Amino acid sequence: MNPDTMAALLREWKENTGLDYFLQDENGNTVVSTCPAKGKFLRDLASSALTEAAVEQGIRQWGLDFSAGRYLLMTECTDLNAGLLEEAAAATFENALEEESCVVDGRGRYLLLLDSSAWPEPGEAARLLQGTLEG
Repeated sequence: MNPDTMAALLREWKENTGLDYFLQDENGNTVVSTCPAKGKFLRDLASSALTEAAVEQGIRQWGLDFSAGRYLLMTECTDLNAGLLEEAAAATFENALEEESCVVDGRGRYLLLLDSSAWPEPGEAARLLQGTLEG
């Protein structure tokens, strides 16, 4: 199957499920993907699938200096789709939610990249998002 056909199938799956998909070759290179590369990096970062060198490279590549005031908030929602979570997170965090930061990792976990200068307390952010989603 050619890459264009695979990409079309993955886009259709994404529309039906709200999840991102990507296919990799035997060397771990992404052949086709529905998620932005920054989102894939965040997913791999949260799942501890990266070497220390790969983490450093990704942080440089995407300008994600976590020491400068960012944090990755991960939540699990088994009964929500990505669109609903994105809407709730955008409404809850407004300008603290960074672009391309709502990422689904395939196990029902959602990763949100927040600017700590706009939302300084991770525990408060988690409680507020939980309340929004439960409501």
